[in-house]
Amino acid sequence: MEQVQRVAAYIRVSTTEQRLRGFSPAAQEEKLREYADKHKLKIVDWYKDLGVSGTKPLKKRPELQRMVHDAEEGKFDRIIFIKIDRFFRNVSEYWEVMKRLDAKNVTWTATEEKYDLSSANGRAFVNMKLTISEMEADQTGERIDLVNEHKIKTGQAITGAQSLGVAFTVKTDAMGIKRVVRDTNTEEHVRAYIDHFLVHHNKNQAH
Repeated sequence: MEQVQRVAAYIRVSTTEQRLRGFSPAAQEEKLREYADKHKLKIVDWYKDLGVSGTKPLKKRPELQRMVHDAEEGKFDRIIFIKIDRFFRNVSEYWEVMKRLDAKNVTWTATEEKYDLSSANGRAFVNMKLTISEMEADQTGERIDLVNEHKIKTGQAITGAQSLGVAFTVKTDAMGIKRVVRDTNTEEHVRAYIDHFLVHHNKNQAH
């Protein structure tokens, strides 16, 4: 009887990628389940780094850390993910992790792409794909920075925390642009709520 290979299923998505490219966790999970069923693989665990960039180092990707540790514990033989940029978008970090995986004979498969890690040309192709993915991530970050800088200069709404105790609302101006403005009607109540909570540490009484 043929032995069923044990695999780890890895999913990663950053909020930007999920919005722009549709790599949602649910979509990735569906594809990985289909692949495992088709190839008679046993998924022993799911590892999901959600809202995490593929350019971040291992120490800032908790589920990837857990997966590498489990690989070193011998819990599975292969890792599956849909595309290599779900695994990494950082060339140097990829090879550091691969040293640890190779030591335990743990391989990987990108279910939507084809790679040959047994040849020098195949490994060079992986390097090229990772380099392109890293460059694309850097360019996306630069574009977001430019957009946010423009919004700040023009008073448009951007995501992020606002000042403590200041009430804000988003209003659309005559040009159809959303802008963050102070809400003077509720600001006094917001300040009183926060002051009460900071003293009593009970949000249920801060009304």
